[in-house]
Amino acid sequence: MKSLIVAAARGHAARTAVRAARQANGATLLQALFRGILARRAHGRDVRRVILLQSCVRRRAARKELETRRVEARSASHFKQVSYALEGKVIELSGTLQKRTAENKSLQSKLKQLEDQLSSWINKHDELDTRAKELREKAERPATALPEFVALETEKKQLDTRLEASLKRIEDQECVVRGSSSD
Repeated sequence: MKSLIVAAARGHAARTAVRAARQANGATLLQALFRGILARRAHGRDVRRVILLQSCVRRRAARKELETRRVEARSASHFKQVSYALEGKVIELSGTLQKRTAENKSLQSKLKQLEDQLSSWINKHDELDTRAKELREKAERPATALPEFVALETEKKQLDTRLEASLKRIEDQECVVRGSSSD
């Protein structure tokens, strides 16, 4: 009975401690979330201010560039310089075009030669391939007729049996000679 009371007291203390920890953690979580919201707002405000500052700087630079271009457009010497520069560029580009055209022609002739060479190699390869197939077929065909082949094979078997019999006879005679010489 005493242990039941002690267990109940301990359980009550543990539940109270867990509730207190949840409340402390909840408050900390709320504080962190609120600080995050404030930081995001401050960051957004800073970004908007930076963008405003950048647009002011760009606007000022664009106005200066516009004024400079207006001055350049009014000057007659600028038109002359531009026309001379364009003439030089046209001459340079026409020379480059002629050079590229000549290169293109030479490359096309080389391409034609290489295509001709490739086609001749392909023809040679095809001829050699057909020749090899013909030789393979010829090699697979028997050189002698079937009845003649069968007759030769039976004759070979007979000769093999005669050879084995002769070798056995020679071996027997050698045994006899050895037996008589050892006596």
